[in-house]
Amino acid sequence: MSIELQTIFGFKVDIDTYEGGKEGIPNLIRLFKKHDIPASFFGVMGPDHSGRAAFRVFTHKGFLRKMIRTKAPSQYGLKTMLYGTLLPGPFMPVKLKKHYKNIIDEGFELGMHGYDHIAWHNNLTRWSEERIRNEYKKMMQAYSDAIGEDVKSLGTPGWQESIRHIKVTDSLGFSYRSDTRFSQPYFPSIDGYVSNTLEIPTTFPSLDEIMGREDMQEKNPVEYMMQYFEKDKVNIFTLHTELEGRSYLGFLEEFILKLKEIENIEFLTLSDISKRICQKKDIPKKTFHMGEVKGRAGLVAIAENK
Repeated sequence: MSIELQTIFGFKVDIDTYEGGKEGIPNLIRLFKKHDIPASFFGVMGPDHSGRAAFRVFTHKGFLRKMIRTKAPSQYGLKTMLYGTLLPGPFMPVKLKKHYKNIIDEGFELGMHGYDHIAWHNNLTRWSEERIRNEYKKMMQAYSDAIGEDVKSLGTPGWQESIRHIKVTDSLGFSYRSDTRFSQPYFPSIDGYVSNTLEIPTTFPSLDEIMGREDMQEKNPVEYMMQYFEKDKVNIFTLHTELEGRSYLGFLEEFILKLKEIENIEFLTLSDISKRICQKKDIPKKTFHMGEVKGRAGLVAIAENK
């Protein structure tokens, strides 16, 4: 059964890299405040080891093709492409501390986006519960040291998920998680285990999934995105400080203006969306699988529409 709600839209901002966060966070804060739009940011709480992503060429089908199609080297910059290999990786909650704190000081929400983004993206589905708990301890301590308060949410890098990770997250008492792709919020239910932490999934493709594709050559990306918008539903768009926070800031503003034309649309943080949804009694329970998404290399967690 679907959740009956008015039309809601949430912007979920992933901070994957030091360089992207340093430039993208201030740009996005200015843009969101200009249009009076709330947003939920999710920052890496460990080292930036982005250079190690190059090894996905050997493990993720289509990764090299995606890197070329999205012009990743020019988008992310040389330093970022070398962090964790030829250059030491900046410890993001320390190097970006003032930016992370400013997110909260300006009235936005800040959750976690993994400890080592590359390690989480590549290995989370294989990690044991013990390894996941150890990662959480490091991540939550780094958040507390940087922000001075406890964290309440997480969005995993690359929409990775496992039953072991779900159980660990449930034990931590978070208000919600945002780890998967689907059309509406739900409680994960796997092999008889029902999660007690609400999942608020991404409902739109990300910009890097449509960039440079042959079927997008003459299409306006904003108009393309709008086909995924649904009235009377919860809509979640995931963006990145490295892209929409820098070179594609114009796309994001055009997208915001298009959305604001919609009658009775309400913009909320994911935390406020969680509070709103948890007042309902008909929240669905869904299982998920690791599957392919057009334009993305590797597999992501996708809830099953059953």
